[in-house]
Amino acid sequence: MGSNSKYYLELLKKLEVFIRKDYLQFLLFGIQAFIAAVLLNFTFYSFLELIANFNSTIRTMLFILFVVLALGLLFFFLIKPILKYIGSIRKEVYFDAAVKVGTNFPEVKDELLNSMQLVSENEKENLYSVNLIDAAFKKVFERVKNLNFQSVINFERAKKIFPYFASITILCLALILFVPGLNAASIRILNFNKEFVPPPKFIFEITPGNKEITKGDELDISVKVIGSKPKSVSLALRNEEEADFLKQQLLPDSSGNYLFAINAVKSSFKYFAEAEGV
Repeated sequence: MGSNSKYYLELLKKLEVFIRKDYLQFLLFGIQAFIAAVLLNFTFYSFLELIANFNSTIRTMLFILFVVLALGLLFFFLIKPILKYIGSIRKEVYFDAAVKVGTNFPEVKDELLNSMQLVSENEKENLYSVNLIDAAFKKVFERVKNLNFQSVINFERAKKIFPYFASITILCLALILFVPGLNAASIRILNFNKEFVPPPKFIFEITPGNKEITKGDELDISVKVIGSKPKSVSLALRNEEEADFLKQQLLPDSSGNYLFAINAVKSSFKYFAEAEGV
């Protein structure tokens, strides 16, 4: 927008400060919205990986989708407002700012916008004299020179979103850190091009393990299940003179451990526990 009127230029300066502060307000809002949206998206994909334990191909597709969405959010919430904040201001933006000022300051109303549109029309067709334009802007300038346009911008959007931003950030980080398996799932998402062996549903802790005992002694074998509990646990035993393992189904005691007692050990034997193919 162009005019040599000093009043016009002073008004543009006041509006420019107002506009850039408005851009800053959206930028502060955008930083919080971007971080919250990315964390939610990543946590969601991590939950999918935790449930389905995808192969490398599917995880690669999920990671690409995550990156594309994150880049889109980055452009909209951060890059775009930053470019607006540091870049030149278009005529239409000044008009929009004049409307906002007129809405929030009743003493101005439409006069600021009308005066600026007068300059815009004159640039196209040269309809009005410079003195007429200068007089119009002098009148408006005297009315608004002591008004603080920036007071309209109180960063309310950034303040309102902050509780949601803080809650989402804490929740997502807590889920990833403390939900069993979710941290590992998130690592698999980040290492999308690697294959991972699915973790077992459970593992056995067997005592006494490999132990030497005297022939005829009693032996108590205890099987502790770490992880999700199987429907049943079997103990397979084979004496050294036998070819096949004999299986005994075990029942849990009050502590949840599975016990098997041998009254008198007759010879060396091998044993192991199994359940649901593990």
